[in-house]
Amino acid sequence: MEQGTMRLSFSQGSTGGRRVSRSKWATLKLKRSWWLFNELINRVDIWNSTSGINAPIRVSDSRTEIQFLTPAGLMVPTDEWALLLGDALHNARAALDAVTWDLAHLDGAVPRAPNLVGFPITRTEGAWAKAVKNLESVPDEFLDRIRTVQPWVEPPQGEDAVHWLLLLARLDNDHKHRGSVTAVPTGESLALEKLDVRLGQPTEEGGYLRFLHDVVGAPPAAGEPFAEFSFGAVIDSGPSVDALGHFDLHAAVRYDRHTIPMTFLQSTLVPHLEAVIGMIESGTWSQESWVTPTAASDAGPPKSVDPPQ
Repeated sequence: MEQGTMRLSFSQGSTGGRRVSRSKWATLKLKRSWWLFNELINRVDIWNSTSGINAPIRVSDSRTEIQFLTPAGLMVPTDEWALLLGDALHNARAALDAVTWDLAHLDGAVPRAPNLVGFPITRTEGAWAKAVKNLESVPDEFLDRIRTVQPWVEPPQGEDAVHWLLLLARLDNDHKHRGSVTAVPTGESLALEKLDVRLGQPTEEGGYLRFLHDVVGAPPAAGEPFAEFSFGAVIDSGPSVDALGHFDLHAAVRYDRHTIPMTFLQSTLVPHLEAVIGMIESGTWSQESWVTPTAASDAGPPKSVDPPQ
């Protein structure tokens, strides 16, 4: 994500009181979500190892930097990755609906409109009052816990702070209609191949790597530069015509002005939802830690995370 700007939070608060057993379906949905994220990240890794971006290199007119050019025929399978992300988000969202469904049928209760039973994610108290009309069979004690974690109860502070539940709802809804997965090259992955240069006098600006364009989402024409790199010195000679710059990509999802890495969503969103479900079912935030599933079919015992900070 664009570090230093976007902060994510959950509303907190413990109520104590009655506990119910962990919803098996909610647990399965969360673990399914985790594995779908894992599959997406693995497919990106495979694409990087077999393809990646292999950019031709040329020297700038000032000979103070080399430029990485958009390769001809560049095709990044972001649509395929978007389908996996949509499934991962849907399963994460469905886990909240699953625990709400179980609570709506607790002690043999029968909701008036079963097809409308789901976990409400609301922005205001007024919206909450409308949403809970469909949850009349959920015991008041559990309904109060669901209310406690609503974004408006303890709004995140700061201009760029975002509540996790609102983020989940927005991303899940976006992916019902279109994919918003992107992929960004990272400087850490840069490998210079067949590059033979001789450097001269140092430059005032020093060394740097700058990305000029979104080479995946809005790439310049083939043969045009999308990034430039300086060694911090004038290039006296080279490089050869077959020199390449190799970049790996990191999959991410766009949210307003922010770019959120897929690895961050997997490692943070799923465990935090686990913690929310645990609080709704037990009335307290668990002090245990999320344990990564060891197999895609692992339904395992319920795991939870440290209370969200």
